[in-house]
Amino acid sequence: PVEAVAGTPFALSLQGTAFRAGDRLRVASSDSPCGTDDTAQDAALARYVCGRGMTPCIASPVINGPPSAIRPDALGMLMHETWYPVSISSPGRYRLCWCVDETWNPVSLESQGRCAGGRQFAVDVGLVHVGGLNGTQSFVCQAFGTCELHVRSSLAFGLQDQILLIAQRSNFMPTRCGRGNVGVRVSLSRVDGINASADSSERSATFHLPQAGQPGDYQ
Repeated sequence: PVEAVAGTPFALSLQGTAFRAGDRLRVASSDSPCGTDDTAQDAALARYVCGRGMTPCIASPVINGPPSAIRPDALGMLMHETWYPVSISSPGRYRLCWCVDETWNPVSLESQGRCAGGRQFAVDVGLVHVGGLNGTQSFVCQAFGTCELHVRSSLAFGLQDQILLIAQRSNFMPTRCGRGNVGVRVSLSRVDGINASADSSERSATFHLPQAGQPGDYQ
């Protein structure tokens, strides 16, 4: 499978023959087979990939778009097609489903919607394994008190790692991570170790919050 890190831009590349600009790709849940009505882009797939600081956001071409590049390999026998940038916000496994839009016009950049429905993405071309913080964790802190967050991740922690706590709603509207939200930065205080199981091993670390905010739900 393709290896990626949650929230970090990466390239999705396929190898084969007879690639064309009409090719389309969907990053679906690994629980859903390709070629069904439920074959849709997973909610964790970012529509826009944003950099840091003043770097602008870029529309991800994997959202209903053609490949960013198509090129032959070094021997000229096979071809590679690549979608970049791609970003997935939640760790886990995702299925890659492929479709060819034979009506795509690379001059007018229009098509007749050949790859519009989930059933048309019938070719299973692999998996993406996304590592990172376990997205199912929840923590309880006392309002305005100190709090320690014991966090689990499939990847190793770094000494500069931080967590940004943001309110789940701002001005009565839901918020999402990675959208320039203002919140409370929580720094890593120590790396605790590795929790091994029959299926996998997770690292654990503690992040120290000097003072929790007012009562409410945060992410």
